[in-house]
Amino acid sequence: MKKNKISIIGLGNIGIEIIKRLSREFEIFCIDLTPDPADILSTIRKDARFVQGDATSRLVLEEAGVGDSDVVIITTKMRR
Repeated sequence: MKKNKISIIGLGNIGIEIIKRLSREFEIFCIDLTPDPADILSTIRKDARFVQGDATSRLVLEEAGVGDSDVVIITTKMRR
């Protein structure tokens, strides 16, 4: 059975929390501007794929396979 693919853009507190709550039945692809979340992600979901880059770039989105995703979740930083 094919797993549903979810792309998560932005791996701050919200993005990481979403990944923690997702079922193992989902294939997860992540994009973040900084490399920092890669280590955290590997401890939470070893099967998740991580791409470092600017998600406003078409090339980065293609590399992450966002076009094949069933769901795309975009999180941003909260500014005060």
